[in-house]
Amino acid sequence: MAQHLNKVSLLGLLLLCAGAHAQTVVDPTRPPAGLAKDQGETYAGPVLQSILISSTRRIAIISGKTVKMGDKFGEAQVISISENEVVLRTGKDKQVLKLYPSLYKPGSDSHAGASPDSPTKGK
Repeated sequence: MAQHLNKVSLLGLLLLCAGAHAQTVVDPTRPPAGLAKDQGETYAGPVLQSILISSTRRIAIISGKTVKMGDKFGEAQVISISENEVVLRTGKDKQVLKLYPSLYKPGSDSHAGASPDSPTKGK
């Protein structure tokens, strides 16, 4: 009986240690703190999450919804899908969604007119 209690106690101790260890595991998919947006910054508009381009199709994922050329996203129509952006049109208004919006902040482009995809000399 005492031997059985020792096994149960040991098992309980192992489970307790395993539970404590599981709480300290960090999510490997979470971006580093330096790359995360400021906590106070929020954006309510559509977010371009992914683009897939093959020889036969162009697909984008905007705020969790898969769209292709000509599809509707809310009230807007998808009129262009390129390697780094999607253009939506609502009436006469156009909205450009960038895949990496932090790379396109106003005033941060030291190579005016150069595409972020095009190689620049010296880099």
